Amino acid sequence: MARLTAEDILELVQLGESQTVEFKSESETQPEVGELLAALANAEGGTVLFGISDDSVVIGVKKPHGVIQKVLGGGRGCRPPLDSYVDSYTVKVGDKNIVVAQIPPLDSIYAVGGIYRRRHGVENIVVFGDDLKHLALDRMSGDFDRHPLSLSLDALDERKVNNLLAARLVRSLNPDTVPSAPFPEQTALKQLVALGALVQVGDQYQPTVAGLLLLGRKPQEALEQASVQVAAFADQGATFLDRLEVEGTLDEQLATVLAFIRRNTRLGARIEGLLREDLPEYPPTAVREAVVNALLHRNYAVRAPISIFIFPDRLEVLSPGSLLPGLSIEHLEGQHRLRNHVLGRMMYYMAMAEKFGTGLWRIRQELLKVNLPPVQLRQDGEWLRLTMHNSADVRVALPPTHLKPRSAQILGLEQLVQLNPRQRKILRLWQEGSVGKIGRTAYKDLFSVAPITASRDLDHLSLLGLAKRVGVGKNTAYEPIAGLKLDEGVVLTSQPDMDE
Repeated sequence: MARLTAEDILELVQLGESQTVEFKSESETQPEVGELLAALANAEGGTVLFGISDDSVVIGVKKPHGVIQKVLGGGRGCRPPLDSYVDSYTVKVGDKNIVVAQIPPLDSIYAVGGIYRRRHGVENIVVFGDDLKHLALDRMSGDFDRHPLSLSLDALDERKVNNLLAARLVRSLNPDTVPSAPFPEQTALKQLVALGALVQVGDQYQPTVAGLLLLGRKPQEALEQASVQVAAFADQGATFLDRLEVEGTLDEQLATVLAFIRRNTRLGARIEGLLREDLPEYPPTAVREAVVNALLHRNYAVRAPISIFIFPDRLEVLSPGSLLPGLSIEHLEGQHRLRNHVLGRMMYYMAMAEKFGTGLWRIRQELLKVNLPPVQLRQDGEWLRLTMHNSADVRVALPPTHLKPRSAQILGLEQLVQLNPRQRKILRLWQEGSVGKIGRTAYKDLFSVAPITASRDLDHLSLLGLAKRVGVGKNTAYEPIAGLKLDEGVVLTSQPDMDE
C-alpha cells in the first residue's frame, strides 16, 4: 500500500469512515487499537487515521511517536501478531500531526484475547459460531500466496527475477505488455507488484509467499513447509530404496523430483514388429502434470511438505490442503479454480503450468494412451491423494538396481560407480580417520555446495549402507558404518571422477 500524502488524508476525511477507513483519537488504548487492526485484517485491510474526530474534524495528535508505539503494541497483541504487517507513520496536515496506520489485505484470521472481530461497514463486529466457520473457510480458499513476508528484496535472486520478467514479455497474452528494466530498478519493482510477487509497504517492498517460492534465494528459510518429500520403496512401505527431501524454488523442486522419479521407476519394452519401443513405467507428461498440480494447488499455509511415494505397483502424490469449498472429487476435472492465483500466473509465464485447468484431463489422456488404469483422486482429511497404477502388461527390461539395502557393509565397484567425487572423498577421509561425524552444514562448507546438495549426498551414502544417520532435526549428522570394508582391488583414490 502506498503511503498517504496530506492531500490523500484530507480526501479521506471528506469521504468519511467506511469499510476500509477508521478515524481515531490519540486517547485510544492499546487493546482497542489491536481489536481494530484485527477487525480490518479479518476483512479487506484498511487505514486508521489517528487525529481525526468521529465528525471528520482534523484535531491532530500531540505525541505521534507514542501513538505509533501504541499501534505496534496493539499489533503484537493480536494472535497471530500483526505488527510486522502494519505500516505506521506521521503526516503533517496543515499544522496538525496525523498518525496513519495501514494494513494490507491478509489471509490469516486474527483474534485479540481469544475474540474474533471483522470490519462490517463502519462497525467492528464480533464473529463466532457459523460466522467464524465461514470466515475460516473463506480464508482457506483465499490467496495465501499473496501474503507478504517480513523480508527485504535481498531475499530474491536477481537472475530468477529477470528471467521471469523476460518470460512474461514473451508469453503475455496482452500485446501491449511493457518491457521490463533489470531488477531491482523501479520499473521491475512495479511489474513485480502487479504480478503479486512483491507488496509495497510505504517506501519498502516485501516479497510475497509466491514471490519467494519462485524467485527466492532460499525459500525454505522462511517457508519451511514448502518442500517435497520423495521416497521409493521395495515393498508397500517398509523398505526404503531411495528417499530425498527436496528444497529450493518450485521450478528447482520440479526438476529434482522428476529426476528422482525417473531413476526410481522402471523402463519397459514393447516390441512392434521388428522395432523395440522403450516405455517408462509412467508417462512422463502425466507424472509432470501430477507434480506441477501439487506444487501449484497445495495449501502453503499448512505446515507440511508434499509427499510422493513410489511403490512397486503405484505412484502416489499427497498434497496438503483439502479441496476448495464448492469443489468435489467427482466433478474436479475441467474445474479451473485456483487456491494460489499469483503462483498460477507466475508459473504460466515460466512455462511450468497452463491457465486453463487441463492438468487432470492431460493426465487421464496420457494414461489412456498406454493402457494404464485411470488416475485415482481421493480426499483424505486435509490431504488430496493422487494415485497412478502401473501395468502388468509392460515387460520390465531394466529393474531399479541402482541402490543396495541399507545393511550393505562392503564397498565394491558396483556401489563406487554410484558415488560422486565428494562422496568418495568423504569416504576416504573417514577411512583415514581425518574426519569424524559430519553434519549437513559442515559437509556444505567442506565442499562448497548448496545445503540441498549436502543433504542429498549424505542421505545417499546412508541409503547405500555406507554411512549411519544419527541425531534428529538440526542435530542430524552422519558417521561411517562400523566395520565398513572395501572389496579387493577397490581403491577410493584411484577411481576417475564422475559427473553427478
